[in-house]
Amino acid sequence: MQSFELVTPSSRRTPTPTPSNPPRPTPERQPVPVLPLSGRNADTLAQSCFAIQISIGAPCEKRSVADSAADIVDTSTGDRVSAETRAASQVSVRIFGAGPRKIRDGEACNPAAQAMSRITALDDRIRTWLKTKCVAYPLADAVYLVPRPILSEVDDRLDQYEDERKQAIGELARVYLWGCDQAKVDLGPLHRAEWYPSTAEQFCARYYVTRGFIPLWVPDDRLKEEAGDLYQREQERCRERISRAADEIVLGMRASLLTLTQELQDALTRKDEAGRPKSFKSTTLEKVREWIETFRYRNVTGDQELARVVEQAREALKGVDASAIKSSNATRAAVVATMATVTSTLASLASAKPTRRIRFDVDAAD
Repeated sequence: MQSFELVTPSSRRTPTPTPSNPPRPTPERQPVPVLPLSGRNADTLAQSCFAIQISIGAPCEKRSVADSAADIVDTSTGDRVSAETRAASQVSVRIFGAGPRKIRDGEACNPAAQAMSRITALDDRIRTWLKTKCVAYPLADAVYLVPRPILSEVDDRLDQYEDERKQAIGELARVYLWGCDQAKVDLGPLHRAEWYPSTAEQFCARYYVTRGFIPLWVPDDRLKEEAGDLYQREQERCRERISRAADEIVLGMRASLLTLTQELQDALTRKDEAGRPKSFKSTTLEKVREWIETFRYRNVTGDQELARVVEQAREALKGVDASAIKSSNATRAAVVATMATVTSTLASLASAKPTRRIRFDVDAAD
């Protein structure tokens, strides 16, 4: 029988530090840059990119249930949970009974779970690709700013993604009813019939992708004919909106590079208990290098201060790869020194007293 994790405070335990497993020190970080909303580079932003809105929908893969009759084990201790606790606790289950790790490890699992996992992987990859190639619009969800030089590339990639997704959804439709029957066996008392529409078409209709270019910088022309004063006011609002967006994009780009350079600096300076440098992962370096290479067209606000810092980092990493860093202490030290300078410069670009603070998160290396 499959085991399901009981979501309780006791299942979220933090390992106790021991002499053989000492607590990992937290490296010192430079502050994330903050900027006042001054509307810099608004004209450059409006002229250098297009705005596209992309909504991606999918059915919920996980559900929470409370069932005192279920045979539940607290996975943090291996102990069976009392009936009272079971009745009052929420148990998180996957509707087709198999998580990503079981699928990745090749264990036998529900075919519908495998099909849903393929669709989820496609969605994750396109989101990551868009974040890498485009710039997230900071004032609205699911909106990306597409730089003019890669407009056709982005449109072609989205067409390819939608085609691949339709094929994966078709495979899910083919195995859906089989998967529903298997889920009833796998989930046992945790199974709920209302999670599963009666037909594959109804279930797969919950998957959707909508996309379209949207006007962010200019008001609707129809207002000009209907109400001239309102059109003028809307023009002012659009101008204010683009100014705020430009400032926040400047902040986001600087913060993301700062985070990545800090991660690289940390990775290069970590030492083991004997004082030797720890193993260096090439992915940490490649993330910084990829960010630098895409900056040439992602700099949609024309941030010249950041451009100078990026060029400094580019020169430092020219011809440097993970093997050179691992084999040469001099190369490692040179990269560390440059990343320290870049980090310090990025921090100095921030205003000391912003009108508000905004944080942009990026995927950081392990």
